[in-house]
Amino acid sequence: MHLACGLLVFGLLQQLTPDRSSGFSLVAAIFPLPVWALVVGGVTVLAGWRWPRAFRVVLETWPGFILIGLVGQFLWEPELAWWLLAMGWLVIWGSWRVQHGAVGRWPRLAPVLVVATGTATLWLYVDLQLYLVLRVHLNLELIGLFFSTGTTGPGVGLDRTLAWYLAWPLLGLALFGVWLRSWRGHPVALGAAWRARPLWGGLTFLVALVGVWRLAQPCLEARPFHDYLQWRMNNRLFPLPQPEAFRHPALQRAIAETRPFDRARMVRQGRFRRRDSRPLPHLVFLFVESWRPDVLSPDIMPKLTARAAHGLWLANHYSTSNDTSGGVIGATFGVYPLNLYRLMPELFGPSAWLAFLRAQGYRSLRVADFQPRVNLAETSLFLASEYAAQHGMAVPADDSIPVRTRLALEVVMHALQERAAEASGPRLVDAFLYPTHYNYYFPDAYTFFQPVADFRIDYVLKGVSDDDLAGLRNRYWNACRFLDDELDRFLGELDRRGLASHTLVVLLGDHGETFGEDGSVFHATQPHAMQFRTPLLLLGPGVAPGRIEHPTVHVDLIPLLAHFLGFEAEDVQGINPLSASRTAVLGTDISANNRLVLRRADHMSLFDVDGWNRPQWVLTLRNSYTFDEEMAALYHGQGLDRLAAIIREDRAEIFRILEGVAAPAGSMP
Repeated sequence: MHLACGLLVFGLLQQLTPDRSSGFSLVAAIFPLPVWALVVGGVTVLAGWRWPRAFRVVLETWPGFILIGLVGQFLWEPELAWWLLAMGWLVIWGSWRVQHGAVGRWPRLAPVLVVATGTATLWLYVDLQLYLVLRVHLNLELIGLFFSTGTTGPGVGLDRTLAWYLAWPLLGLALFGVWLRSWRGHPVALGAAWRARPLWGGLTFLVALVGVWRLAQPCLEARPFHDYLQWRMNNRLFPLPQPEAFRHPALQRAIAETRPFDRARMVRQGRFRRRDSRPLPHLVFLFVESWRPDVLSPDIMPKLTARAAHGLWLANHYSTSNDTSGGVIGATFGVYPLNLYRLMPELFGPSAWLAFLRAQGYRSLRVADFQPRVNLAETSLFLASEYAAQHGMAVPADDSIPVRTRLALEVVMHALQERAAEASGPRLVDAFLYPTHYNYYFPDAYTFFQPVADFRIDYVLKGVSDDDLAGLRNRYWNACRFLDDELDRFLGELDRRGLASHTLVVLLGDHGETFGEDGSVFHATQPHAMQFRTPLLLLGPGVAPGRIEHPTVHVDLIPLLAHFLGFEAEDVQGINPLSASRTAVLGTDISANNRLVLRRADHMSLFDVDGWNRPQWVLTLRNSYTFDEEMAALYHGQGLDRLAAIIREDRAEIFRILEGVAAPAGSMP
């Protein structure tokens, strides 16, 4: 309990501080969570030893007074947030009392319950901190993302934030467990009063629970419906009451009409065949981290924008995910990375596409500034500095990201030149370019856009103000300008060395990035469209200049390349954008466990895949991850029949994309 109180005091004081870069936040940074936990816990322990009878009365009654206060505040100001606080407090109080009774009867349970309660408290607290800044809830996908080997790259990120939040409180939790074990013989032993009145206590709790739950219904019916929908979306971790509109029979039937995916079809990678014996060009994949489509403009990346006019530009392109691994898997495996960090790598196996390329004589090489999370057995992985050292290239002493990027492009050029000199077949090289990833890296000479944010600040801890977002956006644009020069130099060098005529270059982002659009920041935090949208450019022999405006996805890259290389691609999940088009795009949102996003021009539908591999509808809303009154009109009255039809159509489209089966007849929304 002292841990929970300490976290509560710390969190409240931190959130009440207007300027989170100074004042209390500075004190909190120096004296972190354990200090508050120990102070509050110490005062509690001393009070219990000094005034045991008074302490027992307070221990038995103060949660009830807090509940009464929260319910009273909700009745005075009927906001759903107050109801959520009251309901949450009631659940916590009931759990606390049950645990007290259990420890009083079986003292050996104390350490187990302390660890379980403390872990749940820490989870909720970290979830709150992440949500306040990033609008993302903590989940297993994020933990797998930020704590798996080699995920972080350089810079300050969520991995350090989570470690900071968790390490010290976990230490305090362990010490508290040892102390609690020695405290069980105290006169105010845990659970003594509860065991004396279990029936009345249980009835009181149930009456209070039902009463507080029922209080929400009048509020739900009185509030604007799109307010409720936004609130439901933002608080999906807690069971919420439903207004009458959600009980519409047509809507309930549409929600229930689901089935499991065919897992074998879901992970199919297709079959490939070479049509003729034409010479194969070198293939170069340049993955640009966190690359937004709007930076391909004369103001930010003028040189690459000019070159794009001479190649194939997929101008309305989406990654298969809003994180790096999901994007890479979509582009190199041709599958959607559902359940990526816990299941999928074991399911889809090696990349059939890369294995086929190797069978056609391609010698593959992967160059990175950091250890990628996706292990491709068909490629030889080198850090740029390792490759340079092994091949007699100069390795700069400067280990900064801009210098690493230059070296990575030099390594790609060296590998192509080496293969050309050997005259022993084509080379397949992919490289990861990191400057445009948070913290956004560039040499001082590229500070064209000002002011820039201080990259040493961890904005997940501090919070992101409008000024911070402007400074971060300027940093990002400067990094793009630096990368524009480096890519232009690389492409010019290809031409100068006579390699451009037989080298096909693919430039693509692993995902997009957001800078405050509709409250969305960075990536892997929301299904906002700008976290998925990213450029895709093809430059090289046989590529006629053109611009494709209809939606495309990373899984379309394999059939598109097969077209240019003279291959046949069968039973793949993507399409050739030169000969086919899409009415919807599918992606996986890493900010939620097993979430699919089916996106159309005017809306997106979110589906969570449950433990039985069935897509369960969550919400339908705008592509900006927001509601408006027009969208909210679907959720009541005559709009409910239309919403039910949209759910069926969008779910059928997901099955068609993932399983390759025809969608049932019906009008598209």
